[in-house]
Amino acid sequence: MKISKPYLIYNVTLVYERECKYIDNSALLIENSIIKEIFFDKSKWSILLDNDNIETFDGEKNILAPGLIDMHIHGCKGFDTSFANKEEALLNMAKTLEENGITTFQPTLLYDYNLIKDLALAINNNQVLKSYIPGLYIEGPFINEKKKGGIPDYCISESNIEKLNSLLDIKINNKCAIKTMTIAPEIKGINPLINILNKNNIVIALGHSDANLKDLPKLEKYHFTHLFNAMSSINHKNPGIAIFPFINNDKESVTCELIGDGIHVDNDVMRFAFNCLNDKQVCLISDSMKFSKMGKGKMIYCNKLSYCDGKACYYRDNNTLIGSCTLISDSAKSLLKKKIITKELFFKIAAVNPAKVLNLTNRGSIRVKNIADLVLYDKDFNVIKVFKQNKSL
Repeated sequence: MKISKPYLIYNVTLVYERECKYIDNSALLIENSIIKEIFFDKSKWSILLDNDNIETFDGEKNILAPGLIDMHIHGCKGFDTSFANKEEALLNMAKTLEENGITTFQPTLLYDYNLIKDLALAINNNQVLKSYIPGLYIEGPFINEKKKGGIPDYCISESNIEKLNSLLDIKINNKCAIKTMTIAPEIKGINPLINILNKNNIVIALGHSDANLKDLPKLEKYHFTHLFNAMSSINHKNPGIAIFPFINNDKESVTCELIGDGIHVDNDVMRFAFNCLNDKQVCLISDSMKFSKMGKGKMIYCNKLSYCDGKACYYRDNNTLIGSCTLISDSAKSLLKKKIITKELFFKIAAVNPAKVLNLTNRGSIRVKNIADLVLYDKDFNVIKVFKQNKSL
């Protein structure tokens, strides 16, 4: 959205600040892609409607919310990170995601040095992509093969400082291209790698792990890759790492991803998780593959025949679950309809919390000075219009 004049979006129910409080009869003023001012009094914003120097948009009492953030997505609508033309693939992913109210995303992939390098080059060459993508999410290579899920063996490695440093040398906007990395904390020799990741401000995501609870290292912050999936479970005699977000006393320092498609995690287990965790802990992710928004079909993933049943994706030879095909905009609506989450939690788990985990201080909520990535919804949370600012992170 390129607008030369200040831009007023008025007559809306505003999903305000990180608390995601719904406030009727509101308006906000955008200037230079930034939220300049927020109004909760109609008498104050209505006087701006006749100002010729301000463009206006009537929200017709619909819901104006922050753009959603999917911090863990492999692909959608026929495109993913393995597509030959990386720039084309990422732009097409961005287009589909924006149409569904998702204005920021982390392209997620398995370990492949050349692929990571090519993706970084594509993002560096395109200013528009920089406005959508804060960095890359790498699952592995330092994970436990016992909990590899759909990750092939050739994408798994023992701890290797040289390999990690070579990845960290890949840059986007002169910063490390990798924003998030999944590791298994029980892997031999992992502690020096954890130190390196911390020094480079990489989000350490614990997952694809068979660790016992007692094996978890002492960290300032804990984040878990797709909670419950591909990790040691909540076992009443030998608890695995999946229980940690529920029992750690300092819940403010523990966050986790949750795939909300109803396939990766049973609806009742999701209900249990939301009842037990606080509203700052869960980041809703899609973990979606390229068949998202395409229905049923066949595909090749990691050189293997795979298929999508319209809800999730599997390897054809052994039916191993490898990913979802449900975007977070759809899974959040489903969770809301099933009363597993509230309307406030809708935006906390799909915008506010991911922004906090990724340290995106200028997006994820509607507040003055934030980038004006905004989505207008009807009362059923269907997207009416997206206001996406082409401003890099």
